[in-house]
Amino acid sequence: FFGFDLTVLRVGQEVFGIRSVTSSNEPWDFLHLYWPISCEYIVFAVFFVGAVMLAYKTKGLKALSISLTLLAGMGVAYMFDTFYPFGVFRPLQAFALPTAAVAAALLDLLGYTVRLVFPVYSAESNLPALTVNMGGRTATATIAWACAGVQSLLLYVVIIFVFFKKADISAFRKLAYFVIGLFGTFFVNVLRVFSILIIMLDHGNEAGEVFHNTYGEIYSVTWILLFILLIGFIERFMLVERTKHAFRRVS
Repeated sequence: FFGFDLTVLRVGQEVFGIRSVTSSNEPWDFLHLYWPISCEYIVFAVFFVGAVMLAYKTKGLKALSISLTLLAGMGVAYMFDTFYPFGVFRPLQAFALPTAAVAAALLDLLGYTVRLVFPVYSAESNLPALTVNMGGRTATATIAWACAGVQSLLLYVVIIFVFFKKADISAFRKLAYFVIGLFGTFFVNVLRVFSILIIMLDHGNEAGEVFHNTYGEIYSVTWILLFILLIGFIERFMLVERTKHAFRRVS
């Protein structure tokens, strides 16, 4: 509001060396969008912690620890991505290349002409790019860690740990469920990248961007909720025990 984002951009330019504003105080390149939003996440996290402390004292920090962790954690993660763009921050960007490779294999399996380029820029970069061709149409997507669904993996870990804390399940089964759900979340992220490329190929870049920014996020959330319901269903009706018993009878 009132041009304050330009002030934030100027601070980023002068203090942290983030290319985001020109000498004439005009936004410059894509970081002029990400730097103020990254600051907004951090400011929101600080004020949220402050509000919880004022309302509930230290008990509130424990009761709302998951919300605080997700909010502050994602704010810090996006801030790292602003400081080190083009996937240079390797701990988060490490998920992008496997996701892109599996999505490329899936597209190739379905008969599309696929080209995977890594890194996509000649300068310092860890961004993979997928180009898909079919029927004279072409779609290209550059995959950063956020596009690869790193936030959905973090969300899955937090939610499943809370669920396991409340569930009366053996440690071995918890480990098995966790690993299966982790792989499932990864493949849902692959499906999301696949869907974005197919939509871009069939309906254009604008439609693909709309899907990327809105509906694509529903994939992982839906999967996580369905997976937790599946675990509850299996445990409630003792499907593992019944399967073992039926197998022994058949044997």
